[in-house]
Amino acid sequence: MTVLTWGILGLAAFGFGIWLAQRFQPPPPDQTGFRRRSVSAPRPEPSLAAPDLDSRVLLLLSQHHQLEAIKLVRTELNLSLKEAKDYVERFQI
Repeated sequence: MTVLTWGILGLAAFGFGIWLAQRFQPPPPDQTGFRRRSVSAPRPEPSLAAPDLDSRVLLLLSQHHQLEAIKLVRTELNLSLKEAKDYVERFQI
């Protein structure tokens, strides 16, 4: 191989190393110096939520509309998808 080929391969390897270093670096800390963590809000129990919401979820589940029930819970209680799914599954027997 020629010197030019080795130079091009060296630059490519260097660029790839830079890309890897930027791609896999940890998330930046926030202003307090701690790394951000995804902290979810506490999940409300079905009995503590609005009774109207519970009745609407039960109605949707009785009509076999589980996805609509999950969407409703997500929008009403501002929960993540997993939290809303767990909330709706508490009503199923």
